[in-house]
Amino acid sequence: MSIPDPLRSAHYESGGLVQTCPACQWAVRGHQRELEVCPNCGAPVSPCLAIVFGGLAVIRYGSDFELHDRNGSSVRIDAADCTEIVQFICRYAQDMRNGRATQDLGPPRQIPYSHEISRLLWPRG
Repeated sequence: MSIPDPLRSAHYESGGLVQTCPACQWAVRGHQRELEVCPNCGAPVSPCLAIVFGGLAVIRYGSDFELHDRNGSSVRIDAADCTEIVQFICRYAQDMRNGRATQDLGPPRQIPYSHEISRLLWPRG
C-alpha cells in the first residue's frame, strides 16, 4: 500500500480557504479542507479557490495562481512556471507543520458572495 503524499491532501493545517458556489451564491471563508460540492445545495463549488495566511492569499485560477497581499499588490504565476516554483519552494522551505490544526483567521464563517474571489480575501469593515 502506498503512503499518501501530504502535499496532495485536501486538508490544510493553518491556512483558511475561501470557496464559493455560483449555483446558490454560498461563500465561506476560514475552513481548512477543500470542498468539492456545496454543503448548501450539493452543486459543484467554483473551481476558483483561495487560501489565506494572515496577510498573504494565493488564488487558484485553473492552472494559474495569483498571490495577493493585504495592500492590494499581486503577482500572477503562469501554469508553465508552477512546477519549477513548487519544486524550488519544496526544496528550500522548512515544513513547520506539526499535525495540529490552527485557525489563523478564526472559525469558518459565511461571507457575502461575489463572482470575484479576490474581493472576498480581506473583507473591509
